Amino acid sequence: MKRSIVRQVVMQLLYERLLGGDGGDVSIDMVYSTINDRNGKKPPGKERQFVYELINGVTLHQNNIDALIGHFSVDWPLERMARVDLSILRLCVYEMHITKSVPAAVAINEAVELANTFSEPDAGRFINGILGSIHRMNGSKA
Repeated sequence: MKRSIVRQVVMQLLYERLLGGDGGDVSIDMVYSTINDRNGKKPPGKERQFVYELINGVTLHQNNIDALIGHFSVDWPLERMARVDLSILRLCVYEMHITKSVPAAVAINEAVELANTFSEPDAGRFINGILGSIHRMNGSKA
């Protein structure tokens, strides 16, 4: 299973939810099938399960995640952030701070790559700065 593909799907579904969509099965299939020329393929069971685990985890811990992001996004409240950037930040903070299932350096790199692909030109630096601060707060080593 390629986690970068799953992260891309999750980020897009989190974004969809921010815009009022449901981010459910139909959306998972549609987003997944368009990534890396999957030619209409649906995600295998394990990848679909991982997508749901990440989405549900971010949703369950969203208040704590948002508090962390808000603490380190000085002079830039969450309400003013680009929705894509907020979706990327939430996913990465969940993985590196809540579940600690991914080394921080990997999670941050993936987040910056998502920002460089889906957001504004300066978004990668913005996201890297916030995530780096959160990582340093934990006193962890990547």
